[in-house]
Amino acid sequence: MFGEPSSAGAFAAPGVSSYFVSLGTPGTISEARNVSPFTPKRIAGGHPMIQTKGIYPGRNNQYYITDTGKDGSHKEPGKVWRFDANDKSVTLFYESDRLINPKWLFYYTGSSPDEDRVIVSDYGEEPVPRQPGTGVGAKVMSIPVLADGKAGDPKILHEGAPLRSPEGVTVIGKTVILADWAAGDLVKREGKPDAEYLSGVVFSLPLEGGTPVPLFPEKKWVTLIGACQFFDEKGDLYLRLIDIDGGRLDTAFPALPQSGVAAFWTAKVLSQEPLSLAEPQKVTFTEDFLLKVAFADLNLDSQSTTLTVQLAGAARFEDGTDSQTLSTEYLRAAGGLSLVVKSPLDDVRIDVKLVQRDRTGAELRSGDHVIEKDLARSVVPFDNKHGGASRMQAFSSGGETGALPFVLTGSADGTGRSVFLFPPGQTTPAVLWQGDPLVSPMGVQFAADGLSLYVTDQSAEPDGTSALFEILLPSQADLRAMFPAQGG
Repeated sequence: MFGEPSSAGAFAAPGVSSYFVSLGTPGTISEARNVSPFTPKRIAGGHPMIQTKGIYPGRNNQYYITDTGKDGSHKEPGKVWRFDANDKSVTLFYESDRLINPKWLFYYTGSSPDEDRVIVSDYGEEPVPRQPGTGVGAKVMSIPVLADGKAGDPKILHEGAPLRSPEGVTVIGKTVILADWAAGDLVKREGKPDAEYLSGVVFSLPLEGGTPVPLFPEKKWVTLIGACQFFDEKGDLYLRLIDIDGGRLDTAFPALPQSGVAAFWTAKVLSQEPLSLAEPQKVTFTEDFLLKVAFADLNLDSQSTTLTVQLAGAARFEDGTDSQTLSTEYLRAAGGLSLVVKSPLDDVRIDVKLVQRDRTGAELRSGDHVIEKDLARSVVPFDNKHGGASRMQAFSSGGETGALPFVLTGSADGTGRSVFLFPPGQTTPAVLWQGDPLVSPMGVQFAADGLSLYVTDQSAEPDGTSALFEILLPSQADLRAMFPAQGG
């Protein structure tokens, strides 16, 4: 076989372990690496936790979790849970019929604790899952956090138009930023001329309430779900926007005609007060792909002494080059060609040229090859809705010396039943875990000590209700091996 998803990189075909992948099923995993320490550990779950979504840290190791209260068997008011990471208890923070369909949330830390509040996006009426809401009940709510940890009287920051399907929410300075995936114009995407859909809009509004105003009005988002923030390794603040269908068309598991793989965008925060943002830039994620050809199948000329492998477009080898030259003697001893290519996730194919040369460097023979990439055989971000809080120097504890030289982000993929790790820049994401016991993971946040992740799963319990998991993180040495291009 000329090309296949790499088992040496961060992506793999189903059933094949990559450097740090667990598929939750028997296979080659145990041969490649003992992943049992990273099995998601259930902390809490089951009724009355119905359908949890976002999770966000507050003060004193407290985490807040949204719960729509609704699934195929339940129709309860929306809720916000408080998870105490100190004793692993989960208690109800807020519940009200005013919360129709809460999706994501942000904990605003004021200059003093009495200014703290939980900002919640309420999707409103959602007659059909994965379809735009009606706009009825769509709102942004602010819930004060009282000194005793209980919820104060909530305030509606805005309700109704122009909001229609608000999801991701964050606060930068004194500005609420909201991702609404169906508040825009009817549009069509390239490759699907017959699929018309409502485009997404990024809104901003004052923290104390007001009318939402579009940000980046020229952008036409496909399914804009995520809005979060992170600091890079230099300490600069960025807004991260996640369009879960904004990448190349999904030819494997499309939920909608316009569905694609997830696309991440970042916009540098130029000023918090007043808010000023640079234009959003798309993050180029890559997937590892193994170019593999048996020696006999290379059909090398008898005079050939070298074989040059050239990549077209933005694809690169692991060392960052687009060309590799190997001797015939090496290829014979190795049994053939085996090179890992980092291919941009949005590329549907890899173009390769093989050039044979004799001892004088004269070209003997060349051939062009096209390798079509199969989404059904890759573990890539299909449905990542939120990038969990990124932490610099998050792994300096636990007996290890020195901190990671880069910022790390965690993100869950509900469609792929997986949890990803990646630095925020151009990189190949790594899959920390995929499959059982995860069913539909949603929100991800780092533990305060940086040694584990907390993951909400909206339907991991046997009866389809929610569960909260904790997943141990790899050591610094493993993380540096996973992301060598980031300074490891």
